[in-house]
Amino acid sequence: MSDIKEKTDNQERIFKLFVSVVEQDINNANLTLQDNLTKLSKELDLLKIDFTDYVKTLEINNLNSFYKQVHNDILSINQTLQNSTDSLKVKYEKEIDNHKKMFENAKKEIDDISSYKTTIQSQIDKLVQQNNQLSNENTNLKQLYTHLEGEIRHMKEKDNKMRRVHAIFNVSNSLYGRRYYLTKDTLFYNVTVAQAICLEYGGYLAEMDDVDEFIFVQDFLSSNDYCGWSTAIMIGGTDEDHEGRWVHISSKTPVVKEFWGYWQPGGGREENCQAFKACYYLHDYSCYLTSASRKFLCEVPE
Repeated sequence: MSDIKEKTDNQERIFKLFVSVVEQDINNANLTLQDNLTKLSKELDLLKIDFTDYVKTLEINNLNSFYKQVHNDILSINQTLQNSTDSLKVKYEKEIDNHKKMFENAKKEIDDISSYKTTIQSQIDKLVQQNNQLSNENTNLKQLYTHLEGEIRHMKEKDNKMRRVHAIFNVSNSLYGRRYYLTKDTLFYNVTVAQAICLEYGGYLAEMDDVDEFIFVQDFLSSNDYCGWSTAIMIGGTDEDHEGRWVHISSKTPVVKEFWGYWQPGGGREENCQAFKACYYLHDYSCYLTSASRKFLCEVPE
């Protein structure tokens, strides 16, 4: 038993010694490891510094290289831009010259157009003036046409009237702006009807106002062969309203006494109207007949 215990104690001492040695080794190893870690940390710091310096150096070199490259690129770009600028400058100078020429040509054309416009405007003004003149002339022509139409109508009416006149009357030439209408047939029935017929044709039973008129009518009657001794041509003198006071029916002026024939008027109350007797002198006759057996003479202003 004692041997076993002794053996056990020896083993325990050996184990403890082993443990102590191991612990010592471990401690030494830890110290060594700690030293190594410290060294490694320092070396790492140095490496970091070296790496940082390296990186900085590398970056600077890279930056220098990049800068050089960029600088070269910029120079190349500048050269390209300069070449392009020179080319564009030449091109645009040519275009500017062309545009200047075009501008000068355009300005000249504008001046020509302005001058042409002035000429055209002047011509337009003249045409407007001519148009206004033509318009006025056209208006005047229309008025003249209307007037001529009226004149033509009047002339036609006058012509138709003269046709009717010449169908009924022999017409004298003009004296003092008047003509004398002598009936072709014996139309005198009474003084009222004769005066109405003369009025219808724009006149009245003839009135002998002066010697020239009296002689003119004598010649007219003579030229129409109405100068027979028994011929009586009624005119416009009467004393029907007042016996012995002879006046013209239309004008109410006194008849000229010198134109009466001898012993005329001499018919009294039975003969109250005036007539040419045988073309040469005036005679009094009855104003009312039972039949149309005499002619009469109208005096018609033109």
